[in-house]
Amino acid sequence: MFLTKLEIMKRIFVGEKYLFEALRDDPEVENRDTWKTIKQLKPYEIIEKINDLINKLLQQMNREDLQELDKNLKDYQSIIDLLEQDSEIIEKRRKAISKFTEKTKSTRNEQYEPILIDRFHIDCLRSIAYEMRLGEEVYVTTEELPTLFKSGDKDMIRIEPGEFAVLTTLEYLYIPTDFVAFISIRYGYKERGLVNVSGFHVDPGFYGKLFFTVYNAGPSDIVLKYRDNIFMIMFAKLGRRTEAYEGRHKGQIGLKPEVVSALKGTSVSVRNLDERLKRLETIVYVLGAAIFTAVITIILKIFLG
Repeated sequence: MFLTKLEIMKRIFVGEKYLFEALRDDPEVENRDTWKTIKQLKPYEIIEKINDLINKLLQQMNREDLQELDKNLKDYQSIIDLLEQDSEIIEKRRKAISKFTEKTKSTRNEQYEPILIDRFHIDCLRSIAYEMRLGEEVYVTTEELPTLFKSGDKDMIRIEPGEFAVLTTLEYLYIPTDFVAFISIRYGYKERGLVNVSGFHVDPGFYGKLFFTVYNAGPSDIVLKYRDNIFMIMFAKLGRRTEAYEGRHKGQIGLKPEVVSALKGTSVSVRNLDERLKRLETIVYVLGAAIFTAVITIILKIFLG
């Protein structure tokens, strides 16, 4: 069974409480100006209010509680926006996620193991999914090296018809061991021909960024923008906790050289084939004209002596 928006929020805000407690206990964070400003906004109180309201709404839907939840979520988003301005604090949140995965099962919250997201955003929550954004590192197979986005909103990549690309998520996340997650490209991009050709699920206990290998099966270029909501993840509850993922992708952040080298090369696309065909037609036309001229010249010489 897939989690609803409220159920996803419950797990995420259990995680937000853990991540803020980890920041509070870090002496390197305490003296940062961003953190001093955030503390004035009382994040712990807001998280507690949100968790209380979610619990009430899961028991019984109520318009007043929904309005109050919406207000608190907006207040909380202003705190997240401040966090986004401090790359070191985001890195601390990421390390706290990795540290959480090292805890033994007995020390975790037995009832609600959290969904942890280093760069959580309220607006990414949907009815049964969380939308993930395009991250800093992408690789189009016809390029020599991966692209690193640095300038923010102006950063884009172009995937031509027939080209492959490897896309990373902005979010670094943790999947609870009693969940399996399912991932996909948002429909608006599928409609234009962007196809996910890599995996379609995320194992229980996985943590790190997600990588999507995609293919442009459409007739036109597809332009993707840094931080756009391109991916979606849905969470399905398992009957019980299971062993955490221990594969080679755990904790992944950036693209590895072997991923790039395995996909590097010119794609055989419809556009490429069309261009090759046109070049061949030109060559055949030129050669044909030259041969025809030569044959006519020989014939004329024979008949004219």
